[in-house]
Amino acid sequence: MTDGMDFGQNEKDLPATERQQCADNADKNDGDGIVTQFPHAQNQRSIQPNTDQMISPPPSDGDIAADARGEDGVQADDNAERERIADDFKNGENESGNAGNPKRAKLTAKENAVQVVKFVLFSCGAGIIQMLTFTLLNELLHLNYWVSYLIALALSVLYNFTVNRKFTFKSASNVPKAMLLVVLFYCAFTPYSTWLTDALTGKGINEYAVLAICMVQNLLYEFVWCRFVVYRNSINTSTKKQ
Repeated sequence: MTDGMDFGQNEKDLPATERQQCADNADKNDGDGIVTQFPHAQNQRSIQPNTDQMISPPPSDGDIAADARGEDGVQADDNAERERIADDFKNGENESGNAGNPKRAKLTAKENAVQVVKFVLFSCGAGIIQMLTFTLLNELLHLNYWVSYLIALALSVLYNFTVNRKFTFKSASNVPKAMLLVVLFYCAFTPYSTWLTDALTGKGINEYAVLAICMVQNLLYEFVWCRFVVYRNSINTSTKKQ
């Protein structure tokens, strides 16, 4: 037989069905002063939860939605940054004069056409300077043909470089660097034009006709060189800086 203290201590260790059975028996025998002994009370072990094997509850719909929004937000930010960099590369300009990572200006068809017209007009002005200088040196001062040609060419190049850089390509690039690139062009073109002039005049072609041929070729080749090499990454940067 167990006393009242045993009843209170062992009841907690019994399964619910046995606790209910014992409670019913206690109520039934209470009038006779008999305390019911709980079966298996001495051998009963309390069941403790195994925290190592506990499984976390599944995430709620709200948690899943929040995680999805977070991942979508990060992905959207990455995509927006990539699009911004691409737009800057297409539509931006190199405001630091070709320093760092230059950005290429994208011109419309109209802007390209205006650029060609300006270059041709200014080059015609440079051609007039070259022709007048050549005539002055060759006819009036009777200097050697090659000396007259090279001096006239140098003056026309200086004029053409200055006006086209400022008004045609509107470039804010480094002047010494741009001028060096133009000089490199003439380091290749001058020997070629000299050879062509010598070959054509040797065949009896008029000197001024040969000069005109060289000037036309000079205009075409120099435009391509300036547009795609000298001012490739700095077109229209002077106006946007202002």
